[in-house]
Amino acid sequence: MLGSANRAFASSWGLKVHEDMHQGVYPYQCQYCSKGFSSQTNLRGHLVRHTGVREFKCCHCGAEYTYARMLRKHMRLTHNC
Repeated sequence: MLGSANRAFASSWGLKVHEDMHQGVYPYQCQYCSKGFSSQTNLRGHLVRHTGVREFKCCHCGAEYTYARMLRKHMRLTHNC
């Protein structure tokens, strides 16, 4: 099993978020429950628990997703786009 010392990151930002998480730095706070997150993306995913709002909607069938990557996967697998 690879340790974090062997992990590669596509950007310095990704590495910074990862390091902050291990150091307990969570600069993005939920406005509903005050839980902290290491990135805005993680906070946005959490907010769905409180609001039920999913930002990414399929233009073909209306399926809704929390993350753009999940919509892209849906489009590729379901609609061959």
